[in-house]
Amino acid sequence: MIRYFAKRLGMMLVALFMIILLTFVIEHSIPGGPFTSDRKVSPEVEAALNAKYNLDDPLPKQFLDYLLGVIQGDFGPSYEYTGKDVTDFIKNGFPVSAKLGGITILFVIITSIPMGILAAVKNGKWQDMLIMAVATIGVTIPSFVIASLLIYVFSFRLNLLPTFGLDTWKGYILPVITLGGYSVSYLARQMRSSLLEVMGQDYIRTARAKGLSETKV
Repeated sequence: MIRYFAKRLGMMLVALFMIILLTFVIEHSIPGGPFTSDRKVSPEVEAALNAKYNLDDPLPKQFLDYLLGVIQGDFGPSYEYTGKDVTDFIKNGFPVSAKLGGITILFVIITSIPMGILAAVKNGKWQDMLIMAVATIGVTIPSFVIASLLIYVFSFRLNLLPTFGLDTWKGYILPVITLGGYSVSYLARQMRSSLLEVMGQDYIRTARAKGLSETKV
């Protein structure tokens, strides 16, 4: 078990390293720089800014410095907001993202499992067809389209839910449905398929042949 987790951890670290490396290479391949804007900056000012943020160092040294900073939890300064670090934005946004993500995971679990069970138990009936139709829509339609439709219907047309903000519990409804819609649809389909396979096993048929109730089966 320890060997398995160590292997997975190593693969995760390699994947993170490759993501950081590719992001670094792509960002430096794009024309322009962090101080390029519509308002032209004089070469002297741009050179001073590059020297301040060590952007005039060789690329291998810049990558190594950034990688060491990431390991220490320092993602560097913000080039847009003076006196701010990237870590500050992460610290401010992480609690909200974590709370929203946790609620979404809970929503996915308590929604997808009952949907899959009901679809399998009512296989071929209208409940199954309705759930599978909803699940198919949730899998095929992109989340940004679903978000737009939800906002249009429940916010603009019915005026029931807010379009932004998480000040009240109502503010979580649309984001949670949008974020968890695909996972609910996918897991409900998987749950239905798995349960139908189990319900066709010999020991299930034997239990029914013995006259056991559906609840016990």
